Amino acid sequence: MKMRKVISLVLVCLMLMMLFTGCGGKAPAQNSEPASSSGATENPPAEKPSENKEPEPPTANTSGGIYKEPGEELQDFYDAVNGALGVFERAVNSFESTDFELDARGDHFALAGDIVGIVQYDYIEPGDNAKEVGQVAKGDAVREKKGDIVNESGTLDISSNTLVHEYKTERDGAVVSRTVSEVVMSEDGTFIAQTLKKPMLPRDDRVKDRGHAWFIRCSKNELEVIMAYFEPDVNFNYNIRQKFEIFYILHYN
Repeated sequence: MKMRKVISLVLVCLMLMMLFTGCGGKAPAQNSEPASSSGATENPPAEKPSENKEPEPPTANTSGGIYKEPGEELQDFYDAVNGALGVFERAVNSFESTDFELDARGDHFALAGDIVGIVQYDYIEPGDNAKEVGQVAKGDAVREKKGDIVNESGTLDISSNTLVHEYKTERDGAVVSRTVSEVVMSEDGTFIAQTLKKPMLPRDDRVKDRGHAWFIRCSKNELEVIMAYFEPDVNFNYNIRQKFEIFYILHYN
């Protein structure tokens, strides 16, 4: 008899456990969104812009981290070059030499001075036209200004941060001066540049007629400038095979 009571108690306990197990679990979470039908789109409709919300400004090209405003890439590239060189301005200005031909200050910014003209091509502005048409004494008149013909051309590849720039002056159908610069800047701000320049014939007979070359490597902590000369030919080839006479090497860090 006692055995039956024990078995009955065990069965009752088991039933109670099964009952509590089935009813004591958490209820499934309720979804406040109505279930989508088979014909409804999976993506929700685009949110309508608020009337008071200001439009977002256009995204600037940030290739290489030096471009800030679309349409002003030439200005931004020049600013990056000029800014990198400017870090060493104090060190260059404190350099002293008894050699009158050694112009550390001028050679330091020789590249920046040659490419500063590229900035104007970010903007369209009327210039001093070589040919003007107008009215004189109630009649048609044309005035043509004679003089040197200046030609400036180049390309800036913002995907590789590479600038190639050429500036030349023609007089009486012949090129009398020519400058070519090539600048490559990496994403960390380090740039490598070379500038070849054949200036006009010197008016002073004591000054030797020759081409000038600058090779520059500039990083955040180091500046190296190599100044060299080459044969006075405006039709120089702009490649590594050009023959140079190294004049001096300046190193700052």
